[in-house]
Amino acid sequence: MMIELLKAFLQAKQSFLEPEKNGKSNYKPFSTVEDINNATFKALSANNLIIIPSVKDNILSVRLYHTLTGQWIEECRALVSEKPGNQAIGSANTYMLRYALKNLLNICGNDDEDEAQGEQDHVDQITKVKQYIIKNNMLDSIKEKFNIDFVSEKLQVEESKLVEIIKFIKSKKETKNV
Repeated sequence: MMIELLKAFLQAKQSFLEPEKNGKSNYKPFSTVEDINNATFKALSANNLIIIPSVKDNILSVRLYHTLTGQWIEECRALVSEKPGNQAIGSANTYMLRYALKNLLNICGNDDEDEAQGEQDHVDQITKVKQYIIKNNMLDSIKEKFNIDFVSEKLQVEESKLVEIIKFIKSKKETKNV
């Protein structure tokens, strides 16, 4: 049984602070790993609890240990990177660590909902821009200028690139109105 760990966690949980949201994304601010640590570290350590993350075989394990008994609970996440390279792997690690910590420490928040809504808003915006481009016979000029094929089924456009495209469309629209 993990009775002592659970008692200590319950005590610590009562003293958790609300994590700040210092992380920046294209959509809304979110709580970073540092924000989560800042909100929980004092309460955890005061109750003889420590968190130790590790990675083995592309699996992130985050353990919450009770230092007096050695009891622990663990949250595991597969590390999957959509892009190659060490920086992408590091980003995946940080991303999964953030969610593993929130789950392990039972920290509620609407970061997921905010990010999901932001992603949906972005997809909706791409769809509207795509419809406008097709309706106004701008496929060739957009492809030539931005190297983006708006006919593609798996169309993904970064926020900054989408802003450039919208500015370009507006400039063409203003030219036509003159």
